[in-house]
Amino acid sequence: MMFNWIYGRTFVVERQRFDKLKLQTWAIPKYNVQYFIPWHNEAINSLIEEAILEAEEKGVKVLSLGLLNQSEELNGYGGLYIRKYPQLKIKVVDGSSLVVAVILNTCQKRRPRFFLQATSQRLLVPLSRL
Repeated sequence: MMFNWIYGRTFVVERQRFDKLKLQTWAIPKYNVQYFIPWHNEAINSLIEEAILEAEEKGVKVLSLGLLNQSEELNGYGGLYIRKYPQLKIKVVDGSSLVVAVILNTCQKRRPRFFLQATSQRLLVPLSRL
């Protein structure tokens, strides 16, 4: 807990480079249990918001929220930031949206029609609307 109070900002954990593609993993200094305490939501959301705005400044094109940072209760799967900053050029996606994009991009190149079976409602709904 002391680390949270002293550092208190997002930080880069890992950097990767694949040809022209640059990837970074950023961490939010919060413990898992803090995500389930409602009065921590505002502090967590402000850290995520700062990270999104910093990434926008740096020219990031896509930002994918980690598992704990994308719940409906916390920020509406990232929709909170899109509504608050409609002028953002960065694409804020949750893991499910990213999976849908990868599936569609890969499958449509190979086959015009395909069958997908998934257990997640968050995956099936966007795919079924195509």
